[in-house]
Amino acid sequence: MSMKTFMLILLFVITSSALQAQFKYEEYKQMYLGWMKIYNYKGATKTVTIDNKTYTIAQLSIADSFANWMQASYTPKGALGDIIKFLSPKKGEHNGNQYNPMLPHSYGARAVSYVYLKKENGKFIPDNNLGNHWSISANEIPLSYRFTEYNTNNICLFTFPEYNLSHTDEKQEFELFRLPPTSSASKYIHTVLPKSGSVLRINQVILSRNNIFPFVQLTIGEILDHLKTALPFRMEEYLAEIRANNIGRTNQIATQSAYIRQRFEKINTTYELLKEKYQSKRNELAFAKTTVISELENGYDIFTGLKLNENGSSRYLLNPVLKVKPEFEKLCSTNKPQWITIKWWGGEMHDEVYKHMHESIINNFDFDYVYNFFFDPDKVKGKQYKPLRSPTYEAKVVTTEKSAIVKKTETDPSVFYFEDFSATPTGQTPVDWTSTLNQLSKKAFVRTPVGTTGNWAELNGQYLHVNELGKNLPANFTLSFDACVKKDFHWGVPGLELFLVGNKPSRTLYENKIVFRIRPGFSGREGWAYITIETPAKKEFPKEVAVPGFSNDKPINKVKVVIQKKGTHLTVWADNTKVYDMTDALPAHTIFNHFYFFNGRAGWDVEEFYITNIKIKKDE
Repeated sequence: MSMKTFMLILLFVITSSALQAQFKYEEYKQMYLGWMKIYNYKGATKTVTIDNKTYTIAQLSIADSFANWMQASYTPKGALGDIIKFLSPKKGEHNGNQYNPMLPHSYGARAVSYVYLKKENGKFIPDNNLGNHWSISANEIPLSYRFTEYNTNNICLFTFPEYNLSHTDEKQEFELFRLPPTSSASKYIHTVLPKSGSVLRINQVILSRNNIFPFVQLTIGEILDHLKTALPFRMEEYLAEIRANNIGRTNQIATQSAYIRQRFEKINTTYELLKEKYQSKRNELAFAKTTVISELENGYDIFTGLKLNENGSSRYLLNPVLKVKPEFEKLCSTNKPQWITIKWWGGEMHDEVYKHMHESIINNFDFDYVYNFFFDPDKVKGKQYKPLRSPTYEAKVVTTEKSAIVKKTETDPSVFYFEDFSATPTGQTPVDWTSTLNQLSKKAFVRTPVGTTGNWAELNGQYLHVNELGKNLPANFTLSFDACVKKDFHWGVPGLELFLVGNKPSRTLYENKIVFRIRPGFSGREGWAYITIETPAKKEFPKEVAVPGFSNDKPINKVKVVIQKKGTHLTVWADNTKVYDMTDALPAHTIFNHFYFFNGRAGWDVEEFYITNIKIKKDE
C-alpha cells in the first residue's frame, strides 16, 4: 500500500469517526425534551443552618423563585433539564476549601441540562452527569477563581480573569460569547470569563442596585500588608498538617518542619524585596498571579510574573485581586440580596444544544424584572414573572418564489430531486435543509457570490443535510451539482464532501456509503478529487485524481460534479475529468436514500464552498 493510499484511508476513517460522533445523538438533538420535573416551588417553610450560617425562610424562598423563573424561561432542546438548589458550600467542599466559612451568605438555584441521554422504558434519562449549566444566585463570589493561597480565616480574595484581547484567538472567542446589545442583560454588569485550567468559560451578569459593582480591587500596598499576616498563617498551616500526618514520629516532624521553615525563609526574603521595590507604587491597583508561595519561594514578583529584578512585560495575563466591598458584605446575611449573579457555562457556540440555552437566556429571560424585583420593587408590584418570549420560540421560515426550472422539474417524471435554493431568501439557511453550526457558530446560508447568478448554499465548516426524502433513490440515477470557490481560496482546506448513504440500521449509521471529495488547486494549478465506497460487502479507497481547470486564480472557480449509478456500475466526473469508473463498484441492489454535504473547516474567510443545481435524475 502506498503512503498516499494509506493517508486517504486514514482521512476517511477520521472523517467517518467524526461524523458518527457528530450525529451520535441525532435522535433527540432537535427535540424539546424539557425538564425531568416542573417544580413550581412555593417557598420555604423552615430555616437551614450550615456551619456558621443560618439561612432564613425568606432567603430560601428567593432560591425557589430563581428556580421557577429559570424553568419558565428555558425549555431544554436536545437535552434533559433538572433544577438543583444550593447554598454556600460547607467547610471542605468545593475543592476541599477550608475557608468556606468566610464566604458571604449565598443561595441560589442551578439548572443542569444533561446532553448525553439514553432510553429506559421508553423514556429519555441522563446517561451521565455531563451537561450545560445555568445558575442564579444571591451574594455569590466566584468560587473557582479564589486566591486560595492568599486567603485566611479573616479574608477571602478572588478574581474575575480577563481575556487577553491582544491575542487574535482570544479576541475572536470573546466576541463570539459576549452579550449582544439587543439583550436586556446588556445594560447590567456583564462579562465573559475565559477558560482557566479546569474551569470552563462562563458568561456572567451581575445585578446590583444602581449597577454598583459589589467588589473592590485591592492595591499593591493592601496586598503587601495582607501578606504580612497571610504568609506566617500559611506556614503554620503547613506545620500543623505535618504534625497531623506524623503523629508519634518525632524525627519526621522535625525534618519536614525544618524544610518548611527553610522554604519560608526564601519566601520572606522575596517578600521584603517586594516591599522595597513597590514602596512608591503602593497605591496602584493590584494585578497578580493566583499562586504566591511558589512564586515568592523562587524569587518571582507576583505583580509581574517575572523574576524580581527582571525587566519587561509579563509573560502572563495577571488577574485583578478582588474582595467583597465591606458595605455589601455586612448585609449579605439579611433577607435582601445585595447582588444577583446570573451565569451560564458548559458548552461551545458551535454546539446547537448549548447555543439554544445561551440564546434562551439572553432573549427569553427578563433581567429587568429580576432587577426591579429586588432593587426597585414598586415597578413590578403585583406582577408575576413572565419570560420575554416563549421558551420554544422558533424563527419563522421565510420563502421566496421558486425558479422556473424548479417548477418545470416538479412536473418532469424523470427528475427525482432538484434544488437550486431559489425558494430561500439570501442570508437564510436553505429551506427544507438542516445545517449544523461551524466553529464560529454560523449555519450554512444561501448567498449569491459576486460573479455568479442565482442562489448558492455557502458551506464553511458545516454539515448541510437535505431533510428526509421519504423514499429510496432510484436503482439507476445520475446525481449532479455545481460547486464553486472564490479567488484565493485557502490552499490546504480539506475540501467539499458529498455523502450518499443508505440502508440505515439506526439514525446515525448507514450500511452503504459513497463519499465524494473535491478541493481546488492554487495559482492556476489543478484541483483534486476522489471517491470512497463502503458497503457490507466491500470497502474501497481509490487514488485521488487531478482535476485540471479547478483552481483558485479566477474571481469565481466553478466545477460540475456528476455521479452516475447503473446497477453495480459507478462513474464519477468532475467537469471533463473522469474521477472513477468501475463496473462492479457496488453490490447488486445497493440502496441509497439520503445525501448531505460537508465542508470541514472552522469557518474563516475565503474558505467557503458554494453549491447549487443539485439534481438527481432517474435513469433507465
